[in-house]
Amino acid sequence: MQPPKGKKAVSQKLLKSDFYVFGAGYAEQVAGGFRPRKDTRPVRLSLPLDWNMDPLKDRNWCFQLHAWRMLQPVWSEFYGRDWARLKAEVLPWVRDWYAYHVRRRKKSAFMWYDMAAGLRAQHLALLLHLQDEGRIVLDEEEQGEVDELARLHIAKLRDPSFISGGNHGIFQLVGLRLLGIVRRGRPEVEGEEAYSSELMGRLLDSQFGHHGVHVENSPAYHNFAVTHFGRIRPELFPSISKLFKEKLGKARDIAPWFTLPDGTIAAIGDSEGLGQKFSPDIRHDAESRSKWGDRVLMRDLTPGGYAAIRTGLDTPPYRAEMLIIKGQAFTTSHAHADHLGFELYAHGQPMFVDSGKFTYNRDSWRNYFVSDRAHNVVGLLGRSFGPYDTAPGQGGLVRAERLRDEYVVEGHVSRGDEFIHHRKFLYRPGERLTLWEEIEAPAGAAPVAYFHLAEHADALVTDAGVDVVVRGRAVATLTFTASDLVPRLARGQKGASVQGWRSPSYGKRQQATTIELVGRSDLRCWQVDIHLHEPRQPSDLLQTPLPLSIQVPLLYSCRTDRVMPGSELGTERRIVLEYYNGNPRGVDTLMHQELSRGGFARISSRPEQEGVRAYYRHENGIKANVLIRPAETFAVRSQGAVGTIYMAFTTPHVRHPGASAPGRAGV
Repeated sequence: MQPPKGKKAVSQKLLKSDFYVFGAGYAEQVAGGFRPRKDTRPVRLSLPLDWNMDPLKDRNWCFQLHAWRMLQPVWSEFYGRDWARLKAEVLPWVRDWYAYHVRRRKKSAFMWYDMAAGLRAQHLALLLHLQDEGRIVLDEEEQGEVDELARLHIAKLRDPSFISGGNHGIFQLVGLRLLGIVRRGRPEVEGEEAYSSELMGRLLDSQFGHHGVHVENSPAYHNFAVTHFGRIRPELFPSISKLFKEKLGKARDIAPWFTLPDGTIAAIGDSEGLGQKFSPDIRHDAESRSKWGDRVLMRDLTPGGYAAIRTGLDTPPYRAEMLIIKGQAFTTSHAHADHLGFELYAHGQPMFVDSGKFTYNRDSWRNYFVSDRAHNVVGLLGRSFGPYDTAPGQGGLVRAERLRDEYVVEGHVSRGDEFIHHRKFLYRPGERLTLWEEIEAPAGAAPVAYFHLAEHADALVTDAGVDVVVRGRAVATLTFTASDLVPRLARGQKGASVQGWRSPSYGKRQQATTIELVGRSDLRCWQVDIHLHEPRQPSDLLQTPLPLSIQVPLLYSCRTDRVMPGSELGTERRIVLEYYNGNPRGVDTLMHQELSRGGFARISSRPEQEGVRAYYRHENGIKANVLIRPAETFAVRSQGAVGTIYMAFTTPHVRHPGASAPGRAGV
């Protein structure tokens, strides 16, 4: 078959790097079982296989099974080293899939899942390529089954309606292109190169929008797409090689703007892990100085759905700041109900965060993590909005600019049929973030603004507003009009109204504090200010005094100082200190003397964990629980520390007329 006129014939030469089928972990898989992700337990697989199995109740695991991920370590272990062993370990899985789905005509939920089919096509192409190269030999029966699978996959992938318009299309079209090369000259691949190139060009155009921003609502998938488009050798798609260079160049240029100062990627949408390295000479659209004199840079990506403002690389780590805002609503792929949401990194660490993706399983936990309730946005009390409540084009950012030392970003989003939210961000790095809110909602619907804190941060309701507390010190304060908004705190809340959770990685969740500001039923516009306190160099000492001016009467380092909401008894402050001399009984005597001086009465004590636990009560209602242990029973972190002091102070709720109890978790 001759190539189309004006098109250069693609060389039959294929490289190992053309195939996305190699992966590490052969010894671990043999010893423990199939484990496609580190956050799952290994599962031992044996042939014949039930290809409809779902032992972990995990859709992603099922996809990995049908993508033949168990073969990746096999390819890596024996490719180029032992061709006979390679065939002996790869082919039985291929033939078993064939026997289940083709010979026995059984169905499985993921047999034609788009990305899985594309990856299987690459496995098949590599088998056929190695046969053509004389590396492996297939007998007549094996050849017939592999040929039949190749024909089935080519036919499926040549159906344009089967090709994903999202990043899964990358793997489908590469798989088809590789099969087209190894099956060249056969009727089923006639015109394949032109077909694959046309669809790959469309995919490049649709995947990257303005400024090269990926359109699937997640910075991690921006980097994922750049990586996998970037792996494609231009010789496989010669007619669109210039388009690859143009699109990927822009996408690589803006990728570091999704990276927080600690190197992690902003957890927007289905994002987790590390970001692309931020460089000193990165392109930016505006520049200023923070309140503390640090260089501040802004990149206006609003046509692509984002705006990012951060301090430069020469900023001392404890003063590093970044505000990233998401307004993108081009597709619903990997979308969350996070339009007009933000992450604020301040005092050298995450402060207001996105709650993460948790899993891809279709269950109540996933529903929470993708809902508006799990993001720093505005919603309606008693209503949970999901990503599909915002249609493509029904949200976005319309403005991002610097006005002297202040940055202004504006946007809007529609959720459902009757809720529209307009938000304006006014950001002065090192000083404050102001949020101007305006909504359109049904009569009588009360608004609620959600603020999600990083796991290490706590919240404390005060007369002035809500303090954000890290290691016992207030690092920021939310202020608002008390007659308009009532604060509620939630942490690790389950049941009918899940709230106060964060997912740091796939399948993992941890308790984290959420601030909810609940408005009057007639409130339609308001302002919230997040005042940033002065950053301080890290200190090992307590940053906030103990209750009733209690002092720690010995040399110590503070390891934990948390304020925990949600107890029926009141707000609990939990502290862990390490001490450097003495023994538990002697330290207990010193702490007893100090607590007694402050007016605490010792109620009881007992030996525990080779140390002493004691309970105290003050006449004003404050309770203290103190546990003193030697280093042998606790993993101390500081060199020279000989033990730990755990203290928990429970302060009873003080109710104010017309307001919920400070520190009380909302329902």
